[in-house]
Amino acid sequence: WVVLAVWLVLAGASALFSALQTALFSLQPVELRALREGEPEFARALEALLARPRRLQAGLLMADALTNLPLVLLSLHILRDWQVAPAAPLWLATLMVFGLVVVAFDLLPKLAGLARPLAFARLAPALLALLLRRTGGLAQRLQTFSERMANRLLPAAWRPRASVEADEFDTLVRLGEEEGVLRAEEGGVIREILRLGDRTVKDCMTPRVEIFALPDDLTNEEALRRVRRSRFRRVPVYAETPDNILGILDVRALLENPEVPYAELALPPSFVPETMRALNLLQAFRSRAQAMAIIVDEYGGTEGLITAADLHEQILGGAAPRAEAELAIEAIEGGRWVVAGEARLDDLAEKLGIPLEAHGVDTIGGLVFNRLGQIPRQGDRLEFPGLAVIVRRVARRRIEELELVPVPVSEPEEGDA
Repeated sequence: WVVLAVWLVLAGASALFSALQTALFSLQPVELRALREGEPEFARALEALLARPRRLQAGLLMADALTNLPLVLLSLHILRDWQVAPAAPLWLATLMVFGLVVVAFDLLPKLAGLARPLAFARLAPALLALLLRRTGGLAQRLQTFSERMANRLLPAAWRPRASVEADEFDTLVRLGEEEGVLRAEEGGVIREILRLGDRTVKDCMTPRVEIFALPDDLTNEEALRRVRRSRFRRVPVYAETPDNILGILDVRALLENPEVPYAELALPPSFVPETMRALNLLQAFRSRAQAMAIIVDEYGGTEGLITAADLHEQILGGAAPRAEAELAIEAIEGGRWVVAGEARLDDLAEKLGIPLEAHGVDTIGGLVFNRLGQIPRQGDRLEFPGLAVIVRRVARRRIEELELVPVPVSEPEEGDA
């Protein structure tokens, strides 16, 4: 009976993983939209899973394989133990069991997942969050290994490749500027759009701690007072905590309908995963009336907020020439500098003549935050080749101001290895 119980558990797990493989990737946009309106917390958790489809697929395939193999072996043991077809040779029994497992616990569950994707998807967030936490690293390594093997074994013509690589496009832009086909400002805008394709929405968002939002239990008069102080045109409305965003309030609608509770005037919000490409979101904004989205993390919590204006600023602000005042950098006595946390690394490197760069980080504050590995505090100090960085002011867990102190670069003594 213990063996039979284990077999039933393995069979159920195999069928469930097979059904989820088709159910999760068969959800229609209209179903996801209905979930955002009716069950926002569940929708955020589900969209966080779907935001990384390759990781999700790798985890499901690995879990399915890890249940199918012992299921086949245990089925063979049960057949032999119960004397079912004892005269059948081992190869034939194995073939029969394998066919049964494929049809009963792989093919049929996948058809069920296609027929009722939403019903199976409701099981996904809780189950897969635990599964991916425990096996995500192994699944990622297996995925990377399989991709490398495919790249080696498949002909080059079969491998997906963009028609023009980013560096090739940048070369074309530079040639266009040199030949006078493009003005310098136009070339700068094109380059910033290319860079936007490499950034995620998390790189461009307003962080959660800086979001201005309204709880849903205020009076209209109090809501109007707060909105007037903020001077924002669109404001998120939440219930209890900012993790439960109910909608986006257009302030004009409240001014035109002061007698209607403002929470009822809020439009359904758009949720996007933090890993979404910023350029993809900009394209999505162009096709919809609402130019604001709530960014959610992998657990469905609110990570930040982003608007079309934020993305436009990334393009135009990065392409426009910046004066020294706009670089947020000021020289003080002793050859030192005071800079704002949002000062860009490329600007500082050009100004100070010291190379400052880090993968996935654009600002000096972000660089210090990443190197510290903890919430920065006033007085924290880091040293880079030729430069010491001291945190001068922190507000709401963000670095607002730093001091840069040039330090001599120590050279190895003669005879050192």
